[in-house]
Amino acid sequence: MIGRRVAPLVVTALALASCGGANKPTLTVSAAASLQKAFATYGRGFTSATVRFSFAGSDTLAAQIEQGVRPNLFASANTKLPAVLYAKHLVDKPVVFTANKLVLAVPAGSTRVRGLADFEKPGVTLVIGTPTVPVGDYTDTVLARVGSAQRRAIVANVKDRGPT
Repeated sequence: MIGRRVAPLVVTALALASCGGANKPTLTVSAAASLQKAFATYGRGFTSATVRFSFAGSDTLAAQIEQGVRPNLFASANTKLPAVLYAKHLVDKPVVFTANKLVLAVPAGSTRVRGLADFEKPGVTLVIGTPTVPVGDYTDTVLARVGSAQRRAIVANVKDRGPT
């Protein structure tokens, strides 16, 4: 599903990278780790270019760009980072080419969590991402929409807020 949405952008970047010169061009792609499978699959299909990938967290890749790394394509999972880089004239105007959706992941067969209200219960353990990664940002957006008492109860069950 992501692959079909990513293909036109990658093909466009390949076409731009292959303009001019008789030698096989190199397309350098800095992409969010969540896009690794889709991009690697498409990269194997390119015969007119050598594709070099750098997969990492979007914030890490953005920091690399701020330090001088210049990929042909920056595919971020976080839409805020490309906007910041664009404002600094470090990348071209960002184009949204796919989207994420926040989901709840629970152990198979679990009956303890069926919805957001179940996260308030004592004994429920939550792991969410930092605010700088999309899942953490999405989670904060959801939590901002619930009442303060519910938010406090849910946040009390957060055991880890590391990058995911």
